[in-house]
Formats: sequence, C-alpha cells, structure tokens
Amino acid sequence: MSIRSMFKDIPKWFIALNIFILLPILLWPIIGFLSIFAMDSPSSGLLGQIIFISGIGYPLILILVARANLKLYKENRAISIFSTILMISILYISLLYGIIKIFES
Repeated sequence: MSIRSMFKDIPKWFIALNIFILLPILLWPIIGFLSIFAMDSPSSGLLGQIIFISGIGYPLILILVARANLKLYKENRAISIFSTILMISILYISLLYGIIKIFES
C-alpha cells in the first residue's frame, strides 16, 4: 500500500489532527534520555522499568494510533473523529499534568 493511496479519501483537516497526535514524538529524544534515570534509584524496581519502557516506546504507540485512525476513518467517520479528539485530549492533558508536576517539585 502506497502512502498516496492511504490518504486518498481523507480530508486535510483530519490529516492535520493526526499530525497533531504525532507532534509529541519531537520530544522523544529528551524523554528517552530522561527515562534512563528512572532506574537510578535502587528502590525503583518494577516502576522504574515500566517508566523506562514507556519512555522508549511511546512513539510507536502514537504512530499506531494515527495509522488506526486513518483506517477507521474509512470505515466509520464518527467513531474515528471521536477517538482522534479523545486521544489528543488525553495526550495533551497528561503532558500538561506532567509539566505541572515537574515545576511543582
């Protein structure tokens, strides 16, 4: 499947929403570097490993979500638009929450 055929029947505004989902990937080098330090504490254990794996693997999840949204748009537009807006809301609210928590401490 070529890239051109994948975007054939999808409006530009929906593609822009999916690009908005993918924007946090630009922060991946910083988050990947910082996730290494989650295992510094000897008492971190399983939580440190979970933070490390999620910090390294989160771009893959975002790419899979954006791709699934594009495929779902062709099947059911209402569910696809709702899931896209929900994903953007969850992603950016959690990002803002994390930034607030960093500056509180």
